[in-house]
Amino acid sequence: MRGFSFGPLLDFPAMTTVTGRAAPASAIPLIPVLLAVALGGLVLLFRDSVVLMVGSWWSLKNSHGFLMPWLVIALLYLRAGEAAGSWPDAAPGSRTAPSIRRHADTGAWTGLLLLFASAGLLVFGELAAVYTLSQFGFVVGLWGLLLTASGFRHLRLLWLPFLCLLFMVPLPQFLANNLTAFLQLMAALLGASLIRAAGFAVVLEGNFIDVGVYRIPVVEACSSALIFLPLLSIALPAAVLYRGRWWWRLLLLSSALLIPLLAGSLRVAFTGLLARYRGAEVAEGFLQASDGAPLFLACMAVLLLLIWCLGRLEGKTIT
Repeated sequence: MRGFSFGPLLDFPAMTTVTGRAAPASAIPLIPVLLAVALGGLVLLFRDSVVLMVGSWWSLKNSHGFLMPWLVIALLYLRAGEAAGSWPDAAPGSRTAPSIRRHADTGAWTGLLLLFASAGLLVFGELAAVYTLSQFGFVVGLWGLLLTASGFRHLRLLWLPFLCLLFMVPLPQFLANNLTAFLQLMAALLGASLIRAAGFAVVLEGNFIDVGVYRIPVVEACSSALIFLPLLSIALPAAVLYRGRWWWRLLLLSSALLIPLLAGSLRVAFTGLLARYRGAEVAEGFLQASDGAPLFLACMAVLLLLIWCLGRLEGKTIT
């Protein structure tokens, strides 16, 4: 098995001195050490915001946060192979040495600016008691550390891990509530249409769907809307890494929205049909049994199956 190393992504700017000569081999291991120390300092500085952020990951709608750090590490590992041969040899007096120094210097200064921006977001977030700002500041600080360590030249390889880091931060409450309410309404309308298509009368009244013998609560029946962000956090990197036709990528990306909508509408329709044929108690039991983890795992399984099917259909791989 090939060794696990991010060397091509993390230490190449520091391996070249200002004169264009390669740095001594003994200095190279210092780069990951300094990066680890800086990361520890960043976590310590943002400790209150990080604790709140990790605490929010225990809810269903933010549960993908636990996966994001490991996904970012995996993406960096994938990109390390592409970065390995992309830096030219910077021998003294070579024409490539100024270019390497320029990209390294640009990455260092840009990373430093991002770290200052991170500190500003921390201050504003703490003063305004808006921890979302501080949490975004923590992510910006991570961007600054990665960009400083890797250099500006490899931004094209790092933008996807940068983007995935944003998924660690929970959406502001007002935005999350509006998005969830919209998705729940769409799922309820689709579910009511399916019940009507089966030949039964149904009325959508506020937060309830009335099928005559039972009133289906929209919030519980359409709770699959909470799974949108966890699915998007998987579908987005998969769509970017997918080596196939662009419309298959679009399908993969849009599945993060379509899967929870279809799951919610089918759940509403099946609950309504159970209420009509088997009674309200059976419908209530199904609604409770299919909520939470079973619904989440079913939607995630559908997304992973779609990713696998697209790979088989196109004869491509997610790389």
